[in-house]
Amino acid sequence: MDRQKLLLILLAVVAVGIGGDWAYRTWVEEPFAKQEVEQTKLEKAQSDVHDRTIRAKTLVRDLSEFEERSLPANPTIARQAYQAWWWELVKRHDIASPTVDVSQPRPRSLTKSSKKDAQADMHELVVTVRGVAALPVVVDLLAEFHGTKFLHRIDSLSMTPLNQGRNLSFSLNIVALALRTATEETKLPGQTTGGVILVQDSNDGDAATSDDVSADPSETGPRGIATSTPNPVVLAPTPEAENTTDQTTVERPWQDIVKRNMFAAGGGMTVAKSIKLSAITEDAKGLKQAWFRQVGAGATQIVDQGKNFSQGPLLAKVIELDDEHAILLIDGDRVRVQIGQVLADGMALVQSEPR
Repeated sequence: MDRQKLLLILLAVVAVGIGGDWAYRTWVEEPFAKQEVEQTKLEKAQSDVHDRTIRAKTLVRDLSEFEERSLPANPTIARQAYQAWWWELVKRHDIASPTVDVSQPRPRSLTKSSKKDAQADMHELVVTVRGVAALPVVVDLLAEFHGTKFLHRIDSLSMTPLNQGRNLSFSLNIVALALRTATEETKLPGQTTGGVILVQDSNDGDAATSDDVSADPSETGPRGIATSTPNPVVLAPTPEAENTTDQTTVERPWQDIVKRNMFAAGGGMTVAKSIKLSAITEDAKGLKQAWFRQVGAGATQIVDQGKNFSQGPLLAKVIELDDEHAILLIDGDRVRVQIGQVLADGMALVQSEPR
C-alpha cells in the first residue's frame, strides 16, 4: 500500500506540474505574447500616422505650388499636351531620329482607401525620349527641361557615343504628374489660350499650334549632328536684343561642362584642346588676323577674319575678332576664345534670332 500511495502521489505531482504548465502557457504566456504583438502593431501604426501627418503637413504647405506646376487635371489631355510639348522641344533643338513615348496615365493615391468609387489623387505619366545629337545640344535640351515649371523629373539618362564621341545617342526616362486638383484642367501650366504648347522660356516666340506639333519631327534638319551646321537656339534674349533686328549672342554658362567631352576620342574637340589662340593682329590693309599655335609643337597658323582653318579633324572658321577675343565657329557652335586660351576652353555662345 505504501508503494501504491507513493506512485499515486508522484502521478498527482506530475499531473499538477503538467496542468500548471498548460495553465501558465494558456493564461499567462500566450496573452502576454499577443499583447506584445498588438502593442508592436499599435506602435508601428502610431509611427506611420505620425509620418503621414508630417508628410501631409509638408504637402499641404507645398500643395498650391504643386497644383500650379501640375499637368492638366484631365489625364487624357495631360498626356496629349505633354507629348506634344516634348515633340515641339525635340523639333526646336533639331534632335535627329527623335522618338517620344508616353504611357497611359496611371492613377496614384496618397492614402489607401477601400472605397471602390474613390478618386485617384493624381495620375502618373512615364515618358521615354530618344534621339541623336551632339553633346552641347543634349546639354541645351536638359537645361531647357530644367528651366520648365512642370511637375516632372528625370528618372534616368543614358548616352552612347557615336562617331568617336562627336554625337550621342541618348535616352531619357521621365515621370510627370497630373494632380486631380491641378490649377489647369485643359492646358499645360502657363499655356496661352488656344495654343497647344508653351515652353517656360521667354525665347519661344509664338506658341506652337496643334498643326506645328503634329508635323513630322524629321522634317527639320538635325541641329545636334556634328557634321552639319545647326540652327541657332534662342535662349533668354536680353531686352536690348528684343528691340533690334541684328542677331546677338547670349552666353550659355552651363556649356562649361562640355569643354572636356568625356565621350570624344580623337575628334575635332580633342584637337581643340591642343590649339591655342596666341595673338590677334592686323595686316598692312588693316584686316584682322588670328594666330593659332599648336601647344608643344610650335607650328603657327595665321588666319584672316572670315576664313577657315583646319588641323586634323578640327575644322573652324574665324567669325569675329577684337583686341582680346576671337569668335569661332566650331562644329556648328559659336565659341568665344581669349588670347592665351586653348580653343576647347572657350565660352560657348548661341545666336539670338531677331524678333
